[in-house]
Amino acid sequence: ILSEDRKNVTYALLDGLHRLEARKECKARTIAANLYPEMTISESELDTLQTKCLILDYAAKFNWLHGQPFTLKERRSVVQTLFKYGKNIKDLLAYASEKTLRKWLRGQLKEKDREKEEKKKEGLKLLQAGQPKKRVARDLSVPLSTLRDWAKKEKAGNSGNKKSCGKKGGAEKG
Repeated sequence: ILSEDRKNVTYALLDGLHRLEARKECKARTIAANLYPEMTISESELDTLQTKCLILDYAAKFNWLHGQPFTLKERRSVVQTLFKYGKNIKDLLAYASEKTLRKWLRGQLKEKDREKEEKKKEGLKLLQAGQPKKRVARDLSVPLSTLRDWAKKEKAGNSGNKKSCGKKGGAEKG
C-alpha cells in the first residue's frame, strides 16, 4: 500500500473488508481510508499475540459500531480468539453477558484451570525439592505472591489433615 506521501507502509485493516474487496474487483487504484497514527505498530510487533488481540478487538468494535451486527457465530468466534490471546471475561463483557461468555468459553476455561493446576503442582514440587521461591516463580511465570499463596495453602491443607477428628479440645471421654 502506498500512502499519500508515497512511502511503502503496511496497514492493518480494521473495518471495510467488503468495500476494499469490491474496489479491488473494480480495479480501483485508490480507496478512502481513516488512518489511526496513534495505533502505529512496528514491524517487529506485528506477529505478537498482544498486537493480534488489539487489531481483532478494534476491528470487532468498528464493525459493531457501523450497524452491521455480528452473527452469534461471529461474536462467539471473536470472544474465543480474544480470550485465547489473553483477554479475560471482564474485558469481553461488551460482546455478551457473563453467563453467555462462560458458556462460550467453557472448554477454554477448563483448559486454563487444568494448566493452572499443573503449574501449581510443578511449583510445589520444585519448592519441596528445595528450589528458591524467586527462581520457581520466574521459571513458571507466576507472581512470587501467587507461589507463596500456593505454598501457604498447601502447608495449611497438610497440617489440617493431621488434626484429630474427635471433639474440640482433644480426646473424647470414654
